Amino acid sequence: MIGWTKVDEIQPQNGEYTLYEASAAYKDENKRQAIKVKTPFSPTEYFAIEYRKKGERYKFDTFDQTAPADGIIVYRVNPTYKDEGNLRGNDYIYVYRTNDTSITASAG
Repeated sequence: MIGWTKVDEIQPQNGEYTLYEASAAYKDENKRQAIKVKTPFSPTEYFAIEYRKKGERYKFDTFDQTAPADGIIVYRVNPTYKDEGNLRGNDYIYVYRTNDTSITASAG
């Protein structure tokens, strides 16, 4: 949304996708750090799937210097709420977490 990386929208289907760390994607526009996947269950929501690489402390040529581990982050995004954020029980962005059973970010 802020434009520092390109996020391609893909159709939901089985397949293999390669994602790169943020600094590699920033330097090479052919490398994707994240993808956007529309859901057939909502006309407004989509999922953003992003790769993060464990950072090296005091190495300042990387975006993930404080990331504690390598991994994938899955966000559920609903642009309907972009002006209010995650207020009043509505989620603009919800980050999926291990063992999280809440339906909304604002519920946790």
